[in-house]
Amino acid sequence: MKAIYEAGLKIPEDISLMGYDDNGVSAYQWPPLTTVKRPIEEIAIEGADRLVAMLEESRWCKADPDNDGSVERVHLPTEMRIRSSVRRIPPVSTQTPIH
Repeated sequence: MKAIYEAGLKIPEDISLMGYDDNGVSAYQWPPLTTVKRPIEEIAIEGADRLVAMLEESRWCKADPDNDGSVERVHLPTEMRIRSSVRRIPPVSTQTPIH
């Protein structure tokens, strides 16, 4: 944000800006920063649950013949927190102007 202001630009008038993680400061910056919020607590719980399950089932050991090296993807929902650092851009006309 500082570099944008130092370049003489304004947020969101000249440039929209978006962050990631929605830390505690995002809502209190000027202008308040639009962010994508990750479910940190859910990620930690899911990771811990899977780690405990792997340890209990001895799947953590590479020497385990049942460990095929496959990776299971887990998708948890994120949330976009729209604040004042972005603005809607009007659609560009697809018609060619007549001169």
